[in-house]
Amino acid sequence: MKTKIILLTTFALSFGFCTIAQTTLERSVISSAGNYSEQSSVWLSYTVGEPVVFTGNGNSVILTQGFQQPTDNEEAEIYIYSGFTPNGDGDNDEWYIDYIYLYPDNKVAIFDRWGVLVWKADGYNNKDVVWKGDNNVTGDKLSNGTYFYVIKVNDKTYKGWVELNR
Repeated sequence: MKTKIILLTTFALSFGFCTIAQTTLERSVISSAGNYSEQSSVWLSYTVGEPVVFTGNGNSVILTQGFQQPTDNEEAEIYIYSGFTPNGDGDNDEWYIDYIYLYPDNKVAIFDRWGVLVWKADGYNNKDVVWKGDNNVTGDKLSNGTYFYVIKVNDKTYKGWVELNR
């Protein structure tokens, strides 16, 4: 029996014991300044779009780096941005709606502050069917301001506001 205990102790001291844990991070918006947080043996250091997870145990450190990947999951929720700047500079010139392409039978309507319809489309897809800050009823460019949307996707209706700032 002594031989087995000494052999086991020698094996444990020679190779060490290691515990492996898997942590799942929830989706979150990371500020432009990045962040750092520490919780027990897991450290999280990241910059915008680049989370890095360090897991440490004794002298060993495991580094995991990754990016949030787009999904083709039919259950994905659309994400509606609250502003855009259609000023022709190539940045945010169109109102982008994340994952709307997963629901090709969608309907989008934009109203001004008086409730007048200023833009509407079926099959919004962020490419050829996309709002660029124009009034597709009259053909005029819309002025800066807050507009209100109604988006119908399957059996769900999204309502809210979007800020247009040229």
